Amino acid sequence: MRIDHAKKEDIEGIIKVAEKSLFNPESPNQNGSIGYVLSKKEYLYRINESHYFYVSKGEDGEINGFLMCYSNKLLRRMQDKGIFHHDGVLSYLNQQDRPYVYGETIVVDPNVTKNNIGSSMMLKLFKDMKSAEIRDMHVLLRHNPSRNTPSIEFCEKLGFKFTGDEIQNQDKKFTWGIYRL
Repeated sequence: MRIDHAKKEDIEGIIKVAEKSLFNPESPNQNGSIGYVLSKKEYLYRINESHYFYVSKGEDGEINGFLMCYSNKLLRRMQDKGIFHHDGVLSYLNQQDRPYVYGETIVVDPNVTKNNIGSSMMLKLFKDMKSAEIRDMHVLLRHNPSRNTPSIEFCEKLGFKFTGDEIQNQDKKFTWGIYRL
């Protein structure tokens, strides 16, 4: 396994992994961790602008996971451009007075044995955050219609704490909790 910063040529592999990991609200208890797949253009923007977008590649060179995070400065630019997909969390994030990283998505191909892929990507992120002297990180994790228990347990194992803030999307079908490290 190799962890690298994502590059333009990784987009097809990122999309493949994302499509395999879609959450189906019609069957909320099935495996699926993400709610949407971004367009190639959206992934390219994030790859070009974020210092915290990583891919994991197996021995065959195929992408088997990715971690997509943003600095608070990039998040602000994305907010200004209207290209950030979790508007409900912005009021909370905009109140933060220290630099932070926002973790939007971590995905590991469900067909691959985990082999600590997620943990390895997070350790790379933490190392890069430390180099940039950033200590805070925030993530949004699904609480309803089904609780994303594996992601919550993963984040808690890494030291994240639930802040108590919960966000609903516009049609009130989904509720998320904010977790902070």
